[in-house]
Amino acid sequence: MPGICMSCYGYVASAKGCVVERFFRRLVDVILATKSAHTFALRMETLRAANLLLEHCPQAVRVHHHTDDDTTRMATLLKTCGDYEMQVALAEAIFRLTQRSERATGWFDSPELTRAFLRIRDADFEIDCRLFLNSLNQSMGSRRGVFSFPCKSIFIGDFQLRKPRDSAYVDYWVDFNTGSKSVGFFCEQSVAEEGEEEDVWETVVVKQHMVDNYSVREESVDDVFFCCC
Repeated sequence: MPGICMSCYGYVASAKGCVVERFFRRLVDVILATKSAHTFALRMETLRAANLLLEHCPQAVRVHHHTDDDTTRMATLLKTCGDYEMQVALAEAIFRLTQRSERATGWFDSPELTRAFLRIRDADFEIDCRLFLNSLNQSMGSRRGVFSFPCKSIFIGDFQLRKPRDSAYVDYWVDFNTGSKSVGFFCEQSVAEEGEEEDVWETVVVKQHMVDNYSVREESVDDVFFCCC
């Protein structure tokens, strides 16, 4: 199903609307299913496919093919999924499915978190979403599933990865995800593809099965060295 939907990316809005009418309910059911029903990887790919379908889809179709319960459950999953990339994708889906007036509906535990969510702007979605999700995850206490730390540099072997070139993206964040058992971060794409816009962000994910050994060493009061191989 996600593969079929991904192939529809780039279709005109009316065509996307027809696909949403036919398949979106089934996509939502997979995204919101229990962990035992579907793997994390399948739910993540389905969520990506749903967001691609919703992009430029007619607003009337988007509004008609979701319920308040869908967005409430997405907001709950955003707090419990334990993966930063999935949190971003869920926030994106909620934004595509709702209007601003619908987003202050008691989804979060404090007025501060609700205000931070409402401050997310379409034009600076990744930056504002980072600020909101950092606050949300820090507020989760013992239920926290994502631990995010600013870092000075990241290397793969001798190759240094670069922080995305965005003046608003001040810190270089690394996310330790307990739900997906992975470490993830964004970086500047090393090689731009033909016809692609500049400053494309690339996602790097290190899965648990890819790591044989790791070490953590305190370099100073403010610096910790983390290495996995």
